[in-house]
Amino acid sequence: MSNGVMVDENQREFLLKEFERLRIEIDDSVKETRTLERNAVISSGAIWAWALVKTGTVTGASLYILLWLPVVIVSFSAFRAWALHRHLLSMGKYLAEVEKAFVLPGGLGWEQRFAQSTDKTKSLSATVFWVCLLFITALGAALLGAIVSK
Repeated sequence: MSNGVMVDENQREFLLKEFERLRIEIDDSVKETRTLERNAVISSGAIWAWALVKTGTVTGASLYILLWLPVVIVSFSAFRAWALHRHLLSMGKYLAEVEKAFVLPGGLGWEQRFAQSTDKTKSLSATVFWVCLLFITALGAALLGAIVSK
């Protein structure tokens, strides 16, 4: 689609339905990234708490695997969040093109406006969150491993 191309009524109806469906998918994807963040933090804390309570019964390699399990969970969760972010960007670019097909007055259409925005705070905050969480879980696993091995 190019800028300012008029669409017929059937195309318009199709694009509107598609637009609505993609907006729902975007909302669901954003919710999923927040769920990943929450679950990564909760599962890491729960695993470490359980491991510390069970230090007498869980020992050796099993204990170290248990202590490093949050790092694995956070790594996979971060990768999934990154994949969702890439998918969101792709859908946003497409929706910006759909908005252009409707020949909206200048400045209207969220995806077009978002694409032109220089404020990348949300993306940056998500990256900082995952990097910090990964660092904290790795540091926590190392420190907890040192503490329980004494």
